Amino acid sequence: MPSLLQVAFPKASVGFMITGFSLEKFTLAFWKAMTHYPYAGISDGRIIKWLPNEGRWTNFAITTPHRSGCEGPQDNVLTESKCGRPLGLCFNQKYGNLYIADAYMGLLVVGPNGRLAASLAKEAEGVPFKFTNDVVVDQNSGIVYFTDSSAIFHFRDFALVILTGDNWGRLLKFDPKTNQVTVLLKNLMFPNGVVLSKNNDFLPVAETTNCRVLKYWLEPSKAGTVEIFAKLPGRPDNIKRNQNGEFGWQLFHWRTCLIHSDR
Repeated sequence: MPSLLQVAFPKASVGFMITGFSLEKFTLAFWKAMTHYPYAGISDGRIIKWLPNEGRWTNFAITTPHRSGCEGPQDNVLTESKCGRPLGLCFNQKYGNLYIADAYMGLLVVGPNGRLAASLAKEAEGVPFKFTNDVVVDQNSGIVYFTDSSAIFHFRDFALVILTGDNWGRLLKFDPKTNQVTVLLKNLMFPNGVVLSKNNDFLPVAETTNCRVLKYWLEPSKAGTVEIFAKLPGRPDNIKRNQNGEFGWQLFHWRTCLIHSDR
């Protein structure tokens, strides 16, 4: 049975038919220069884009050239370490470059014409990424912020990140001018969705295991300091911001939410 992905626009609600892959951890990005129709990362490792005039999706990009056996009806969990699993997408709106957080391939970027994405980073401070999760771009500076949920467990073992109290997650920064990766926060418990505030002065970061959203300050007078932004009744996954600067997050529940850290 096909699934229907419902995407809300400012003046309309448009339905997109989704067939042949899982909607679990489905991610979308919009490049304003090419209308407001979505690009999506899907479970077989492809990034696809919507063709509004034809009413269908088409292939846009991949994160690895090793695609044999990746597509078609199957359990993608068995192939995602080879085929890729793009979890986070965000455009640099000025240049049309799409930044990709692939759970297995790290941080990548692909140009406006798509095809094979280029690898930008697979490790930081000598520690390889195991679970690259979400990404957001500062549209003024071009700086890229992203999360790596664990240095121990892969995406397919995400439940173990919670159950073991894994605190190897990190919030990171990539500077495209220098190609340097900087670790902003360490010892996070399943850092997940990340987004910029409307004024680009702080980053809300979902810390899934601890059922909360952290606020990492970028504003110079508070830069590098961390506060608790929200305590939640469930475990936060993705975070999004609307044009008014308001935040929303998707919650999923995993038994009782216990706080493992007071930071």
